Amino acid sequence: MAGSRRRTIQNAFMRGDLKIVVATIAFGMGINKADIRCVIHYNMPMNFESYVQEVGRAGRDGKPAHCHLFLDSKGEDKVELRRHIYANSIDRHIIRKLLHKIFKPCACKKSEPAAVKASAEDAVQADIDALQGINWNDEVEEGSSGNRNCPGHEICFSVDETINELDIPEENIATLLCYLELHDQRYVKALSKAYIQCKVLSYGGPKALKNAALKCPPLAMAIALDIRKGISHDNSTFIEFPVIDIASAIGWNSGVVKYQLKQLEWTTENGASKRSNISVEFSDLGFRVMAPGDLTPAELDSTLDMLFSRVKEQENNQVNQLENVFRGLTSVAVKSSLACAAVEPNDERSERLKQLVRKYFQSNERVDYAASITELPPPDPAMDDYIISDVYTMISRYPENKFTGRSLARIFHGVQSPVFPAVIWSRCKHWRAHLKTDFNHIVKLANTVILKLRT
Repeated sequence: MAGSRRRTIQNAFMRGDLKIVVATIAFGMGINKADIRCVIHYNMPMNFESYVQEVGRAGRDGKPAHCHLFLDSKGEDKVELRRHIYANSIDRHIIRKLLHKIFKPCACKKSEPAAVKASAEDAVQADIDALQGINWNDEVEEGSSGNRNCPGHEICFSVDETINELDIPEENIATLLCYLELHDQRYVKALSKAYIQCKVLSYGGPKALKNAALKCPPLAMAIALDIRKGISHDNSTFIEFPVIDIASAIGWNSGVVKYQLKQLEWTTENGASKRSNISVEFSDLGFRVMAPGDLTPAELDSTLDMLFSRVKEQENNQVNQLENVFRGLTSVAVKSSLACAAVEPNDERSERLKQLVRKYFQSNERVDYAASITELPPPDPAMDDYIISDVYTMISRYPENKFTGRSLARIFHGVQSPVFPAVIWSRCKHWRAHLKTDFNHIVKLANTVILKLRT
Protein backbone atom coordinates (compact mmCIF):
# COMPACT_ATOMS: atom_id res chain seq x y z
CA MET A 1 0.00 0.00 0.00
CA ALA A 2 1.00 3.60 -0.45
CA GLY A 3 2.28 5.34 2.67
CA SER A 4 -0.69 7.71 2.77
CA ARG A 5 -3.12 4.76 2.62
CA ARG A 6 -1.32 2.98 5.47
CA ARG A 7 -1.45 6.13 7.62
CA THR A 8 -5.18 6.53 6.95
CA ILE A 9 -5.85 2.93 8.04
CA GLN A 10 -3.64 3.22 11.12
CA ASN A 11 -5.31 6.46 12.23
CA ALA A 12 -8.77 4.91 11.79
CA PHE A 13 -7.69 1.87 13.81
CA MET A 14 -6.25 4.01 16.61
CA ARG A 15 -9.49 6.04 16.79
CA GLY A 16 -11.56 2.86 16.98
CA ASP A 17 -13.29 3.34 13.62
CA LEU A 18 -11.64 0.11 12.39
CA LYS A 19 -11.93 -2.96 14.61
CA ILE A 20 -9.55 -5.30 12.76
CA VAL A 21 -6.26 -4.68 10.94
CA VAL A 22 -4.28 -7.29 8.99
CA ALA A 23 -0.64 -6.24 8.96
CA THR A 24 2.97 -7.30 9.27
CA ILE A 25 4.86 -7.84 12.52
CA ALA A 26 6.63 -4.51 11.99
CA PHE A 27 3.28 -2.67 11.98
CA GLY A 28 2.01 -4.54 15.03
CA MET A 29 5.14 -3.86 17.07
CA GLY A 30 4.72 -0.14 16.46
CA ILE A 31 1.18 -0.02 17.86
CA ASN A 32 0.54 1.33 21.37
CA LYS A 33 -3.22 1.06 21.75
CA ALA A 34 -4.50 0.22 25.22
CA ASP A 35 -7.80 -1.46 24.31
CA ILE A 36 -6.67 -4.09 21.77
CA ARG A 37 -8.75 -7.13 22.70
CA CYS A 38 -7.14 -9.77 20.47
CA VAL A 39 -3.90 -10.60 18.67
CA ILE A 40 -4.00 -13.33 16.04
CA HIS A 41 -0.82 -14.88 14.66
CA TYR A 42 -1.35 -16.21 11.16
CA ASN A 43 2.15 -17.76 11.30
CA MET A 44 4.33 -19.11 14.07
CA PRO A 45 6.86 -16.59 15.46
CA MET A 46 10.57 -17.36 15.28
CA ASN A 47 11.10 -17.59 19.05
CA PHE A 48 9.42 -17.04 22.41
CA GLU A 49 11.08 -13.63 22.70
CA SER A 50 9.20 -12.42 19.61
CA TYR A 51 5.97 -14.14 20.70
CA VAL A 52 5.93 -12.41 24.09
CA GLN A 53 6.59 -8.99 22.56
CA GLU A 54 3.90 -9.45 19.91
CA VAL A 55 1.13 -10.71 22.21
CA GLY A 56 2.06 -7.89 24.58
CA ARG A 57 0.14 -5.50 22.32
CA ALA A 58 -3.14 -6.87 23.73
CA GLY A 59 -4.91 -5.93 26.94
CA ARG A 60 -2.74 -3.00 27.97
CA ASP A 61 -5.72 -1.46 29.72
CA GLY A 62 -5.74 -4.37 32.19
CA LYS A 63 -8.94 -5.90 30.85
CA PRO A 64 -9.17 -9.49 29.49
CA ALA A 65 -7.66 -10.04 26.02
CA HIS A 66 -7.08 -13.15 23.91
CA CYS A 67 -4.25 -14.29 21.68
CA HIS A 68 -4.69 -16.96 19.02
CA LEU A 69 -2.08 -18.60 16.80
CA PHE A 70 -2.47 -20.72 13.68
CA LEU A 71 0.10 -23.53 13.83
CA ASP A 72 0.79 -25.46 10.64
CA SER A 73 0.10 -29.13 11.45
CA LYS A 74 2.84 -30.30 9.04
CA GLY A 75 5.52 -27.99 10.42
CA GLU A 76 5.77 -25.94 7.24
CA ASP A 77 6.10 -22.73 9.25
CA LYS A 78 9.16 -24.09 11.02
CA VAL A 79 10.76 -25.16 7.74
CA GLU A 80 10.14 -21.69 6.32
CA LEU A 81 11.57 -19.91 9.37
CA ARG A 82 14.59 -22.19 9.59
CA ARG A 83 15.79 -21.22 6.12
CA HIS A 84 16.03 -17.58 7.24
CA ILE A 85 18.46 -18.65 9.97
CA TYR A 86 20.87 -20.07 7.40
CA ALA A 87 20.70 -16.85 5.39
CA ASN A 88 23.11 -15.31 7.92
CA SER A 89 25.47 -18.28 8.24
CA ILE A 90 29.03 -17.76 7.00
CA ASP A 91 31.63 -20.31 5.95
CA ARG A 92 35.00 -20.42 7.66
CA HIS A 93 36.97 -19.63 4.48
CA ILE A 94 34.81 -16.53 3.89
CA ILE A 95 35.74 -15.18 7.32
CA ARG A 96 39.39 -15.88 6.50
CA LYS A 97 39.09 -13.75 3.34
CA LEU A 98 37.66 -10.90 5.41
CA LEU A 99 40.53 -11.13 7.91
CA HIS A 100 43.03 -10.90 5.05
CA LYS A 101 41.42 -7.59 4.07
CA ILE A 102 41.66 -6.26 7.62
CA PHE A 103 45.04 -7.49 8.85
CA LYS A 104 47.31 -6.45 6.00
CA PRO A 105 51.05 -7.02 6.60
CA CYS A 106 52.88 -3.76 7.25
CA ALA A 107 56.50 -2.56 7.36
CA CYS A 108 56.60 -1.91 11.11
CA LYS A 109 57.34 -5.46 12.16
CA LYS A 110 58.38 -6.21 15.71
CA SER A 111 61.93 -7.15 14.79
CA GLU A 112 62.43 -4.64 11.96
CA PRO A 113 64.89 -1.77 12.64
CA ALA A 114 63.73 1.75 11.94
CA ALA A 115 66.52 2.22 9.39
CA VAL A 116 65.02 -0.51 7.20
CA LYS A 117 61.66 1.27 7.22
CA ALA A 118 63.25 4.56 6.26
CA SER A 119 65.08 3.00 3.31
CA ALA A 120 61.83 1.55 1.98
CA GLU A 121 60.43 5.08 1.70
CA ASP A 122 63.54 6.67 0.17
CA ALA A 123 62.77 5.61 -3.42
CA VAL A 124 59.35 7.20 -3.39
CA GLN A 125 60.65 10.25 -1.52
CA ALA A 126 63.09 11.01 -4.34
CA ASP A 127 60.20 11.31 -6.79
CA ILE A 128 58.26 13.53 -4.44
CA ASP A 129 61.25 15.78 -3.90
CA ALA A 130 61.53 16.15 -7.67
CA LEU A 131 57.93 17.32 -7.81
CA GLN A 132 57.81 19.48 -4.70
CA GLY A 133 61.18 19.75 -3.08
CA ILE A 134 59.64 18.76 0.25
CA ASN A 135 61.20 16.28 2.65
CA TRP A 136 58.81 13.85 4.29
CA ASN A 137 61.26 11.86 6.41
CA ASP A 138 60.07 13.32 9.70
CA GLU A 139 56.44 12.44 8.92
CA VAL A 140 57.18 8.90 7.78
CA GLU A 141 59.56 7.95 10.58
CA GLU A 142 57.65 9.57 13.41
CA GLY A 143 57.03 7.03 16.15
CA SER A 144 58.58 4.19 14.19
CA SER A 145 61.84 3.71 16.06
CA GLY A 146 62.65 0.79 18.30
CA ASN A 147 61.52 -2.83 18.23
CA ARG A 148 57.93 -2.23 19.32
CA ASN A 149 54.75 -3.80 17.99
CA CYS A 150 52.73 -2.25 15.17
CA PRO A 151 50.63 0.60 16.63
CA GLY A 152 47.85 -0.05 14.11
CA HIS A 153 47.03 1.41 10.72
CA GLU A 154 43.95 2.80 9.04
CA ILE A 155 42.60 0.09 6.73
CA CYS A 156 39.83 0.58 4.17
CA PHE A 157 38.13 -1.81 1.79
CA SER A 158 35.24 -1.24 -0.58
CA VAL A 159 31.77 -2.09 0.70
CA ASP A 160 30.40 -3.13 -2.71
CA GLU A 161 33.48 -5.12 -3.74
CA THR A 162 33.57 -6.95 -0.40
CA ILE A 163 29.86 -7.79 -0.54
CA ASN A 164 30.23 -9.24 -4.05
CA GLU A 165 33.46 -11.07 -3.26
CA LEU A 166 32.26 -12.65 -0.01
CA ASP A 167 28.57 -12.94 -1.02
CA ILE A 168 27.31 -11.81 2.38
CA PRO A 169 25.17 -8.74 3.21
CA GLU A 170 26.71 -5.50 4.42
CA GLU A 171 25.13 -5.84 7.87
CA ASN A 172 26.75 -9.25 8.34
CA ILE A 173 30.18 -7.78 7.58
CA ALA A 174 29.49 -4.97 10.05
CA THR A 175 28.53 -7.57 12.67
CA LEU A 176 31.82 -9.43 12.17
CA LEU A 177 33.69 -6.15 12.63
CA CYS A 178 31.81 -5.61 15.90
CA TYR A 179 32.82 -9.11 17.04
CA LEU A 180 36.43 -8.23 16.24
CA GLU A 181 36.15 -5.08 18.36
CA LEU A 182 35.03 -7.27 21.26
CA HIS A 183 38.03 -9.59 20.90
CA ASP A 184 40.01 -9.99 24.14
CA GLN A 185 43.10 -8.47 22.51
CA ARG A 186 41.13 -5.52 21.07
CA TYR A 187 42.95 -5.86 17.75
CA VAL A 188 40.48 -3.76 15.78
CA LYS A 189 38.77 -0.43 16.25
CA ALA A 190 35.90 0.06 13.80
CA LEU A 191 35.60 3.54 12.28
CA SER A 192 32.80 5.18 10.34
CA LYS A 193 32.47 4.28 6.66
CA ALA A 194 34.03 6.73 4.18
CA TYR A 195 34.71 7.13 0.46
CA ILE A 196 38.03 5.52 -0.40
CA GLN A 197 38.67 6.48 -4.05
CA CYS A 198 39.63 9.96 -5.26
CA LYS A 199 39.66 11.46 -8.75
CA VAL A 200 41.40 14.78 -9.35
CA LEU A 201 40.45 16.39 -12.65
CA SER A 202 42.18 19.45 -14.14
CA TYR A 203 40.19 21.71 -16.47
CA GLY A 204 43.34 23.74 -17.03
CA GLY A 205 45.29 20.91 -18.65
CA PRO A 206 48.33 18.91 -17.49
CA LYS A 207 50.23 22.00 -16.37
CA ALA A 208 47.48 22.99 -13.91
CA LEU A 209 47.54 19.44 -12.48
CA LYS A 210 51.30 19.68 -11.88
CA ASN A 211 50.95 23.14 -10.32
CA ALA A 212 48.29 21.74 -7.97
CA ALA A 213 50.71 19.00 -6.91
CA LEU A 214 53.26 21.66 -5.89
CA LYS A 215 50.95 22.92 -3.15
CA CYS A 216 49.17 19.67 -2.23
CA PRO A 217 51.37 16.92 -0.67
CA PRO A 218 48.76 14.13 -1.09
CA LEU A 219 48.41 14.84 -4.83
CA ALA A 220 52.20 14.94 -5.16
CA MET A 221 52.43 11.57 -3.42
CA ALA A 222 49.76 10.09 -5.73
CA ILE A 223 51.69 11.23 -8.81
CA ALA A 224 54.97 9.97 -7.33
CA LEU A 225 53.52 6.53 -6.63
CA ASP A 226 52.17 6.33 -10.19
CA ILE A 227 55.63 7.25 -11.51
CA ARG A 228 57.09 4.37 -9.52
CA LYS A 229 54.59 2.09 -11.30
CA GLY A 230 55.64 3.44 -14.71
CA ILE A 231 52.55 5.62 -15.14
CA SER A 232 53.32 9.10 -16.48
CA HIS A 233 51.09 12.13 -15.99
CA ASP A 234 53.05 14.53 -18.21
CA ASN A 235 50.12 14.84 -20.61
CA SER A 236 47.31 13.82 -18.27
CA THR A 237 44.49 16.01 -17.05
CA PHE A 238 43.29 13.66 -14.31
CA ILE A 239 44.51 11.10 -11.80
CA GLU A 240 42.65 8.46 -9.77
CA PHE A 241 44.01 6.84 -6.62
CA PRO A 242 42.97 5.17 -3.32
CA VAL A 243 42.94 7.73 -0.52
CA ILE A 244 44.16 5.34 2.17
CA ASP A 245 47.25 4.30 0.22
CA ILE A 246 48.26 7.95 -0.07
CA ALA A 247 47.52 8.61 3.59
CA SER A 248 49.60 5.58 4.57
CA ALA A 249 52.53 6.61 2.35
CA ILE A 250 52.59 10.10 3.83
CA GLY A 251 51.80 9.03 7.37
CA TRP A 252 48.72 11.25 7.64
CA ASN A 253 45.16 10.60 8.68
CA SER A 254 42.85 9.98 5.71
CA GLY A 255 40.58 12.81 6.84
CA VAL A 256 43.46 15.29 6.63
CA VAL A 257 44.37 13.95 3.19
CA LYS A 258 40.79 14.43 1.96
CA TYR A 259 40.70 17.96 3.38
CA GLN A 260 43.94 18.87 1.60
CA LEU A 261 42.66 17.46 -1.68
CA LYS A 262 39.30 19.20 -1.41
CA GLN A 263 41.06 22.53 -0.86
CA LEU A 264 42.38 22.27 -4.43
CA GLU A 265 38.91 23.25 -5.67
CA TRP A 266 39.33 26.76 -4.26
CA THR A 267 41.76 29.58 -4.87
CA THR A 268 42.12 33.10 -3.49
CA GLU A 269 42.30 36.20 -5.65
CA ASN A 270 42.31 39.73 -4.27
CA GLY A 271 41.37 38.39 -0.86
CA ALA A 272 38.28 36.59 -2.17
CA SER A 273 37.79 32.83 -2.59
CA LYS A 274 36.60 31.44 -5.90
CA ARG A 275 36.45 28.11 -7.69
CA SER A 276 39.68 26.86 -9.23
CA ASN A 277 40.14 24.83 -12.41
CA ILE A 278 40.59 21.65 -10.33
CA SER A 279 37.74 19.25 -9.51
CA VAL A 280 38.04 16.64 -6.74
CA GLU A 281 35.57 13.74 -6.52
CA PHE A 282 35.39 10.99 -3.90
CA SER A 283 33.69 7.66 -4.59
CA ASP A 284 33.38 3.99 -3.56
CA LEU A 285 32.13 3.85 0.02
CA GLY A 286 34.32 1.61 2.15
CA PHE A 287 34.59 0.04 5.59
CA ARG A 288 37.28 1.64 7.79
CA VAL A 289 39.11 0.09 10.73
CA MET A 290 42.27 0.63 12.73
CA ALA A 291 44.13 -2.68 12.71
CA PRO A 292 47.70 -3.88 13.31
CA GLY A 293 49.69 -5.36 10.47
CA ASP A 294 52.04 -7.65 12.39
CA LEU A 295 49.73 -10.41 13.64
CA THR A 296 51.35 -13.83 13.66
CA PRO A 297 49.73 -16.79 11.85
CA ALA A 298 48.78 -18.22 15.25
CA GLU A 299 47.04 -14.98 16.23
CA LEU A 300 45.18 -14.86 12.92
CA ASP A 301 44.06 -18.48 13.34
CA SER A 302 42.89 -17.75 16.88
CA THR A 303 40.90 -14.73 15.66
CA LEU A 304 39.40 -16.83 12.87
CA ASP A 305 38.36 -19.51 15.38
CA MET A 306 36.74 -16.87 17.59
CA LEU A 307 34.69 -15.35 14.77
CA PHE A 308 33.60 -18.69 13.33
CA SER A 309 32.56 -19.99 16.76
CA ARG A 310 30.48 -16.83 17.30
CA VAL A 311 28.74 -17.34 13.96
CA LYS A 312 28.02 -21.02 14.67
CA GLU A 313 26.86 -20.20 18.20
CA GLN A 314 24.44 -17.62 16.83
CA GLU A 315 23.12 -20.13 14.30
CA ASN A 316 22.67 -22.83 16.96
CA ASN A 317 20.95 -20.39 19.32
CA GLN A 318 18.43 -19.41 16.66
CA VAL A 319 17.74 -23.05 15.76
CA ASN A 320 17.24 -23.81 19.46
CA GLN A 321 14.89 -20.86 19.91
CA LEU A 322 12.86 -21.95 16.91
CA GLU A 323 12.64 -25.52 18.20
CA ASN A 324 11.66 -24.31 21.70
CA VAL A 325 8.77 -22.20 20.46
CA PHE A 326 7.58 -24.90 18.04
CA ARG A 327 7.56 -27.66 20.66
CA GLY A 328 5.99 -25.38 23.26
CA LEU A 329 3.15 -24.25 21.00
CA THR A 330 2.60 -27.78 19.65
CA SER A 331 2.19 -29.13 23.18
CA VAL A 332 -0.80 -26.85 23.89
CA ALA A 333 -2.32 -26.72 20.40
CA VAL A 334 -5.80 -27.97 19.59
CA LYS A 335 -6.61 -29.86 16.39
CA SER A 336 -9.18 -27.40 15.10
CA SER A 337 -9.73 -23.67 15.28
CA LEU A 338 -13.34 -24.41 16.26
CA ALA A 339 -12.15 -25.10 19.80
CA CYS A 340 -10.76 -21.56 20.00
CA ALA A 341 -14.07 -20.14 18.79
CA ALA A 342 -15.90 -21.50 21.84
CA VAL A 343 -17.61 -19.04 24.12
CA GLU A 344 -15.48 -20.13 27.08
CA PRO A 345 -11.72 -20.05 26.41
CA ASN A 346 -9.56 -23.03 27.35
CA ASP A 347 -7.94 -21.65 30.50
CA GLU A 348 -6.08 -24.89 31.19
CA ARG A 349 -4.13 -24.76 27.92
CA SER A 350 -3.52 -21.04 28.31
CA GLU A 351 -2.06 -21.59 31.77
CA ARG A 352 0.19 -24.37 30.48
CA LEU A 353 1.51 -22.08 27.76
CA LYS A 354 2.20 -19.34 30.31
CA GLN A 355 4.13 -21.81 32.44
CA LEU A 356 6.18 -22.91 29.43
CA VAL A 357 7.05 -19.29 28.62
CA ARG A 358 8.00 -18.54 32.24
CA LYS A 359 10.15 -21.68 32.40
CA TYR A 360 11.86 -20.74 29.16
CA PHE A 361 12.88 -17.29 30.39
CA GLN A 362 13.74 -18.35 33.94
CA SER A 363 15.86 -21.35 33.00
CA ASN A 364 19.59 -20.80 32.45
CA GLU A 365 19.89 -24.08 30.56
CA ARG A 366 18.85 -24.54 26.96
CA VAL A 367 18.49 -27.88 25.21
CA ASP A 368 20.90 -27.99 22.28
CA TYR A 369 18.42 -28.97 19.58
CA ALA A 370 20.91 -27.82 16.92
CA ALA A 371 23.26 -30.68 17.81
CA SER A 372 20.60 -33.25 16.92
CA ILE A 373 17.48 -32.03 15.16
CA THR A 374 15.16 -34.95 15.62
CA GLU A 375 12.40 -33.74 13.35
CA LEU A 376 14.63 -34.05 10.29
CA PRO A 377 14.76 -37.56 8.82
CA PRO A 378 18.18 -39.23 8.50
CA PRO A 379 19.93 -38.71 5.16
CA ASP A 380 18.28 -40.77 2.44
CA PRO A 381 20.81 -42.15 -0.11
CA ALA A 382 18.23 -41.86 -2.86
CA MET A 383 17.56 -38.22 -1.98
CA ASP A 384 21.31 -37.58 -1.71
CA ASP A 385 21.73 -38.87 -5.26
CA TYR A 386 18.94 -36.57 -6.37
CA ILE A 387 20.57 -33.54 -4.69
CA ILE A 388 24.00 -34.41 -6.15
CA SER A 389 22.41 -34.67 -9.58
CA ASP A 390 20.87 -31.21 -9.12
CA VAL A 391 24.27 -29.82 -8.06
CA TYR A 392 25.86 -31.16 -11.25
CA THR A 393 22.99 -29.70 -13.27
CA MET A 394 23.37 -26.24 -11.69
CA ILE A 395 27.13 -26.15 -12.24
CA SER A 396 26.88 -27.27 -15.87
CA ARG A 397 23.92 -25.05 -16.68
CA TYR A 398 25.41 -21.90 -15.15
CA PRO A 399 29.18 -22.30 -15.68
CA GLU A 400 29.84 -18.56 -15.40
CA ASN A 401 28.74 -18.55 -11.75
CA LYS A 402 31.30 -19.44 -9.08
CA PHE A 403 29.07 -21.63 -6.95
CA THR A 404 30.04 -22.71 -3.45
CA GLY A 405 28.38 -25.43 -1.40
CA ARG A 406 26.62 -22.78 0.66
CA SER A 407 25.40 -20.76 -2.32
CA LEU A 408 23.87 -23.90 -3.88
CA ALA A 409 22.26 -24.86 -0.55
CA ARG A 410 20.78 -21.36 -0.35
CA ILE A 411 19.25 -21.72 -3.80
CA PHE A 412 17.85 -25.15 -2.92
CA HIS A 413 16.33 -23.61 0.24
CA GLY A 414 15.16 -20.40 -1.45
CA VAL A 415 17.52 -18.12 0.49
CA GLN A 416 18.80 -15.12 -1.42
CA SER A 417 22.25 -13.54 -1.10
CA PRO A 418 23.87 -10.45 -2.68
CA VAL A 419 25.37 -12.45 -5.58
CA PHE A 420 22.33 -14.74 -5.98
CA PRO A 421 19.28 -12.45 -5.46
CA ALA A 422 15.79 -13.94 -5.34
CA VAL A 423 14.53 -11.61 -8.07
CA ILE A 424 16.73 -13.54 -10.55
CA TRP A 425 17.28 -16.98 -9.08
CA SER A 426 13.68 -17.57 -8.03
CA ARG A 427 13.06 -18.28 -11.73
CA CYS A 428 15.42 -21.26 -11.53
CA LYS A 429 13.55 -24.58 -11.23
CA HIS A 430 15.85 -25.63 -8.36
CA TRP A 431 14.84 -22.65 -6.21
CA ARG A 432 13.37 -24.07 -2.95
CA ALA A 433 13.67 -27.57 -4.43
CA HIS A 434 15.02 -29.20 -1.24
CA LEU A 435 13.44 -27.24 1.60
CA LYS A 436 12.91 -30.31 3.79
CA THR A 437 16.51 -31.53 3.56
CA ASP A 438 18.93 -30.32 6.24
CA PHE A 439 20.68 -27.19 4.99
CA ASN A 440 24.13 -28.14 6.29
CA HIS A 441 23.81 -31.62 4.77
CA ILE A 442 23.21 -30.01 1.36
CA VAL A 443 26.29 -27.82 1.89
CA LYS A 444 28.44 -30.91 2.50
CA LEU A 445 27.09 -32.74 -0.55
CA ALA A 446 27.57 -29.70 -2.80
CA ASN A 447 31.10 -29.07 -1.54
CA THR A 448 32.01 -32.70 -2.22
CA VAL A 449 30.84 -32.36 -5.83
CA ILE A 450 32.66 -29.04 -6.32
CA LEU A 451 35.94 -30.44 -4.95
CA LYS A 452 35.58 -33.51 -7.16
CA LEU A 453 35.13 -31.35 -10.25
CA ARG A 454 38.17 -29.21 -9.40
CA THR A 455 40.44 -32.19 -8.91
